Amino acid sequence: MKKLSLLLSLLFICFTAQATPTINILFVYTPAAGAALGGGSGVGTYVGIQIANMNQAFRNSAIDAAVVSAAVFSTSTEYPMTTLEQAAASVVAAEANVAIGIERDAAGAAVVVVLGPPAGFGTVLCGYADGFLPGPFKAYAMVAADCFVTTTSLQHEVGHLMGLHHQYASDPDSTPGYPNSHGYRFEFFDGTSADYCANTLMVSFIANTPSCDMEGPNKRINYYGNPAVSISNGKASAPTGNTASPYYADEAHTLISTIPIVANYRTQPISKAGAILNALTIPLLLAPW
Repeated sequence: MKKLSLLLSLLFICFTAQATPTINILFVYTPAAGAALGGGSGVGTYVGIQIANMNQAFRNSAIDAAVVSAAVFSTSTEYPMTTLEQAAASVVAAEANVAIGIERDAAGAAVVVVLGPPAGFGTVLCGYADGFLPGPFKAYAMVAADCFVTTTSLQHEVGHLMGLHHQYASDPDSTPGYPNSHGYRFEFFDGTSADYCANTLMVSFIANTPSCDMEGPNKRINYYGNPAVSISNGKASAPTGNTASPYYADEAHTLISTIPIVANYRTQPISKAGAILNALTIPLLLAPW
């Protein structure tokens, strides 16, 4: 009975520790990003701010999850992302970087976010992710250094890694098949102004009209769309229960469904904590009762 009690206690500790899914992120910054953000200490400061912003987005959207910074790591390699093609190649190159992979495993990171050269101003590419639920050897994203500190690009790109898509009008794909996993854009008009507009975090601005662009009062609000949550941003709001599929994204449902999978996006098949737990429980299971 003592062995059974011990085993049940260990399993209970393991279960309760996973009550709130946690996504560990390794932040890797290039020389250009480091120069733009004030070196390692500056990068660390901004990482803390953006981690807090992303966790606030989860709270805003009634998502029981949290992100943490597993580590901050510098690389001597530049990963440019001026165009989509260039960003895609940079993500592939970062995934092949052995030093980053070693650091990722050592930190136990589920996701890697590479902070690249500043995008500048005007029409820019702020971020890029390598897929939707891309698998244990991937889960990498790129974010330009300036966009990292001034926009919601972190929330947007990590959202892609968890299976979320842009607004349905510009991105009708629904892979891997979660219901209503698209961003949502609110537009309201009062006859005096065209700025009654707000975008959830997964909305893409590539094809938006000037009244719903990334600047000013119409930029992304720090919410993943959730039909159960009223969203308010001054002039823009959405009534609870507005679930007109496929235009309203139940992204919260998607995140809750996929975070446990994302937590296993590691190049090592099992974490140190898991190995310790196995070392403790397997002998107990094999021992005579």
